[in-house]
Amino acid sequence: MAKLDLSLQLSAPDEIYRALIDLIDQVGDDSGPGAMAALSLTLANQLGNDEIVLEAIDFVRTAYASADSSDARPALITDALTAFFGNEARNGSAKT
Repeated sequence: MAKLDLSLQLSAPDEIYRALIDLIDQVGDDSGPGAMAALSLTLANQLGNDEIVLEAIDFVRTAYASADSSDARPALITDALTAFFGNEARNGSAKT
């Protein structure tokens, strides 16, 4: 059985996060979900492990279900980064 690895694998998580936000801003709110789905499918295919992808989907679904409103979601993401990756992920100094 595969296990979702939530340890930090990115050398520049803040840069990736900013690029994701920029992508949504560039395509617009109406197309943002489609763009995120296309990106997710592209990355899932690159990963090549259905079980891990489904586990990641469940992880995100559970995290978002626990948020009371869409306003809580950015904080939820930041809290998840800190919980799983440590404070260095928040300030961009993780894994160089």
